[in-house]
Amino acid sequence: WKYCEVCGGEFGIAEHASETWLTDGQYHWKVCDTCDTEFGRARHAADEWQHDGSAHWMVCETCGAEFDRTEHSSEVWLTDGANHWKICTVCGTEFGRAAHSSATWLSDGESHWKECDVCGTEFDRGEHTSDEWLHDGGEHYKVCDVCGTEFDRGEHTSDEWLHDGNEHYKVCDVCEAEFDRAAHTSETWLTDGGETAPSTQHYKVCDVCGTEFDRAEHTYGADGVCTACGHIQEVPGAGGEEGGEALPPTTGGTDEGEAEGADDAA
Repeated sequence: WKYCEVCGGEFGIAEHASETWLTDGQYHWKVCDTCDTEFGRARHAADEWQHDGSAHWMVCETCGAEFDRTEHSSEVWLTDGANHWKICTVCGTEFGRAAHSSATWLSDGESHWKECDVCGTEFDRGEHTSDEWLHDGGEHYKVCDVCGTEFDRGEHTSDEWLHDGNEHYKVCDVCEAEFDRAAHTSETWLTDGGETAPSTQHYKVCDVCGTEFDRAEHTYGADGVCTACGHIQEVPGAGGEEGGEALPPTTGGTDEGEAEGADDAA
């Protein structure tokens, strides 16, 4: 209103009026278009949070101004098998959803897994896997195709000796690798022959695998003794069928035939 400059009377009384809200972070108000007086000051008010992927805010129900904008906040990660996210403690909005991520595999003797660099959750757990056996020395092992970890290490094992030529070896029941290959070995010569036939050959039986090896004809020296096994040559004489006499056996070799004959005579 106004006061008359002549009589001092009040006139032109009307309500403040304006179509424009003015605001700051917490309040809104208007300034009268007629008298420039501020009026209608009040705190912003709203019942519902607005939000996007990273922040929340309110919109005043009176003036339409945005207020209380802040970033979403929570100390707790939620997870499933492949993802993590948070729920804002202020507005209840989910935010920060992403797939678990890590470049580092962790492992034990049977499995591998990762721990998310963001939320610390274990993910991608699985058993080690490989179709290829590797081996060193007397052991075999595998290296996981996924995480590169060695697993299933163990010693070669087999109960069966195999042999070729003058050597014996085993083939592992687990990884099929050859192991323990070595030359046949024995300190003892054996001979053939018997009651009805003189000994003509000598041989050995391996102390390790039981395989016969080094079979050969006797080779006698001038003294009638085999230069390899020590067998004494049987010479025809008066005592034999040809009138010859068999020389006594030596300790260098064991004549199977002569030994059996001696047992029968006893």
